[in-house]
Amino acid sequence: MDTITWIVEVKEAETVSSLLDEFLAKAALLPNEVNEENYEEVGALLEEILAVLLKMAESDVSTVTVSDLHFLADGGRIPKGLAAVGSMLRVLPTVVRREDGQSLDTLAVSRTWKGAFGKVAAAFDKKGMDASNVIYILHADCEENAAKARSWFAARYPDSEIVVLDLCPMFMVHGGPGCLALETVKKA
Repeated sequence: MDTITWIVEVKEAETVSSLLDEFLAKAALLPNEVNEENYEEVGALLEEILAVLLKMAESDVSTVTVSDLHFLADGGRIPKGLAAVGSMLRVLPTVVRREDGQSLDTLAVSRTWKGAFGKVAAAFDKKGMDASNVIYILHADCEENAAKARSWFAARYPDSEIVVLDLCPMFMVHGGPGCLALETVKKA
C-alpha cells in the first residue's frame, strides 16, 4: 500500500488523534516517491509539517475519563480491589497526558460526568483555551456521554469548534466501553 492510500484510509476511518489531522492534510500533498527532482520540495514540506505539529503540541491538552474501572484492573493498571471499590462508589477517574508526553497523571476523580468535565475544562483553561482551540470528544461506544460532553463544552466555550469522533480501538481496549477522551489544541 502506498503512502497516499494509507493516509486516505486512516483519514476515512476518523479514528486518528486530533494532532494528526493537520499532519495528514499536509502529508497527503507528499509525492509517493522521493527523488532528485523533488527532494528539496519534500524536505521543505516535511519541515513545515514538523513546525505545525510542534506549535500545535504547545497548546495540546489530552485527557481520558474512564467509567468502568474493571478494564483498568484487567489491564493491570490498578489492583482489582481498587476497581471493585471504585466501581461501587461510581467514581470517574480522569487522567491527563504529562507535558513531556511520556506518561499520564491523575487529573481528578469525580462522581459525575459534569464534575469530570469541569476538571477537564480547568486543565484546558490553564493551557490558554480560547476560540482558536478545537475541542475533540472521542468516545468508546458511548454516544450518549459524548452528546452530554458536547452540550457541556458548547455552553462553556460557545466560540470553539467541537468535533465528536469514535475513539480508536487501541485506546478503547484500555479504558473500556464508556470512556471519553477529551482533547483540545489550537488550530494551526
